Amino acid sequence: MRYIGSKASTLPIVRSIILRYAGDSRRLCDPFGGVGTVSAGFRAIGYDVWTGDTLTFAHYFQRCRVGISRFPAFSGLRQVMGLTARDQIESALNSGESKRGWLLREYSTRRRFFTESNARRIEYCRSTILAWMEWGLLSEEEYVLL
Repeated sequence: MRYIGSKASTLPIVRSIILRYAGDSRRLCDPFGGVGTVSAGFRAIGYDVWTGDTLTFAHYFQRCRVGISRFPAFSGLRQVMGLTARDQIESALNSGESKRGWLLREYSTRRRFFTESNARRIEYCRSTILAWMEWGLLSEEEYVLL
């Protein structure tokens, strides 16, 4: 299954239809929510939203856009690594490049979606986030956001 695009341009139409026909209900179910555009739009106007998708990346987008209401504390990274601000977390993730990994091989070398340098940086971020999670430095919400 492939990503087929954001529904941002259709959100005003969808919103007007829902507001016209849903009565007083303030609940919305968006079972194939993609990157969460419709769900986030309805959450922003006070709806209780349930959303999902079969694509893993879409699932994580939705959890960030709809499920997380404020920036997490990152207390594990603060306590163990001394990272006390968003920009310090970002700097830690941007501080290195990975050697060779599956992302470099699949998305740079074979398919050329990313330059080699960008693929190495993405791979470094991905492996660092996974390590932080395995070491118990991230909550589930923090992992999802990163």
